[in-house]
Amino acid sequence: MVDERGLVRLMKEAWKTKTGYIMANLNGGLYIQTDAWEVLIPGVMVPRKVLALMVEHVGSFLRDGEAVCCSKNGGAQEVALQFLQNSAAKMEKAENLKRAERTRLAWDGYDLWQSEENLQILGVAPEYEALVSVEAPGAPFFFGASVMWKDEAYICVRGVQLPPVVGIQLSAYQWIGGKG
Repeated sequence: MVDERGLVRLMKEAWKTKTGYIMANLNGGLYIQTDAWEVLIPGVMVPRKVLALMVEHVGSFLRDGEAVCCSKNGGAQEVALQFLQNSAAKMEKAENLKRAERTRLAWDGYDLWQSEENLQILGVAPEYEALVSVEAPGAPFFFGASVMWKDEAYICVRGVQLPPVVGIQLSAYQWIGGKG
């Protein structure tokens, strides 16, 4: 479900930013969070290139319960684990999610996604969709103001709210699943 190349590329890009990315070993699984996206991958599914990048950025593998913030300028610094555990648990325990599907529409450089249930529209930066494997994408859902793919792993990409007038107009029509 997680695209190895896409994840490694986005981790490297995040590492070069001022805020970097946060990575934690949660019960053998790997949780990675940036300002724009987050992933939770069971330990047996963590791509080997991601593990190699972990060693490159941190200097070693993370021990269970260890969390670090990685950035080019700041290096690897330990961070509090509690907040990350809560964020990962919210993804795992999410219920009553609305199925989502990408439309053929774009707005200001964002791909537009629509809820199958209530036709809500959300914009997603297309470069972050590279986290999702084309061969086995998992099921996409709206998760708050994000699109989340879930299967064995969880991928959550934060969306952008459209201007109210645009969002209301586009949500009035079904753009997915056949005629629209």
